[in-house]
Amino acid sequence: MKKLFVFSLLVLMLACDEKDEADDKLSLPLNGDHLIEQIDVVYSNNISFSKNYYYENDNELLEVRSLNGNEEYTYKDGFITKIKYTALPSGAIDERFFTYNNEGKLTEETKLYYTKSVGERIVFSYPNETTVTFERYGGDLNAQNSLQAKGTYDLEAGSFNILKLTETTIETPQTRVLSYSYDNKKSVTHGIKDNMKGFEYLFSGENNVTAYSFKLNDLDVYSYSSTFMYNNDIYPSKESQTDQDGAINTYTFYYQ
Repeated sequence: MKKLFVFSLLVLMLACDEKDEADDKLSLPLNGDHLIEQIDVVYSNNISFSKNYYYENDNELLEVRSLNGNEEYTYKDGFITKIKYTALPSGAIDERFFTYNNEGKLTEETKLYYTKSVGERIVFSYPNETTVTFERYGGDLNAQNSLQAKGTYDLEAGSFNILKLTETTIETPQTRVLSYSYDNKKSVTHGIKDNMKGFEYLFSGENNVTAYSFKLNDLDVYSYSSTFMYNNDIYPSKESQTDQDGAINTYTFYYQ
């Protein structure tokens, strides 16, 4: 009887282990990546809030909700075609629309700021594998045909992370330069479905930003560096971000 009891207990334990393993697999999207579920943010001035991520169709991002506003995502054939942002508590709405070519590369983005009755259109070109050029046009909600700026994205070969953004305005020439460095781990948003080819534009890239700087006409405006802690699946579990003045913001990441 004792042997039978031990055997039954062993079978039960194995069954539970198999169920737990199956549940773990079910919690992952079909591509085997983890999905970011929540980000807790604590700024250096002790202001804190959370961002929560919601999905449908496995790993298509449906909505991001936070204290400051909500983002709603629309997909077509695996490509993000629209992002609607609703500011809180005002309820002001902005929208972004995306167009792709037959290769899956982003060719145009239109931004509509309804409260201001302002529109912006960005046209992208791909002269080579590690360079994306763009022209930015301004106008109203119906048409955006006034050339405002030209610029270039320099990309990291292979990952297509953005290494540098250079943009020069037309009417009153000013040049802004944004520079990025990365780790070699999976980014927080790595598991989110995004079929865009060519470069990492909509989310944070293949990897995580460890250093950032913003210069305007060669003058330093803002910079920060980040250190990360990682979970067993080499996704970030925590980020500590220190800016040029020594202010520290922290981010804690939770995944499905």
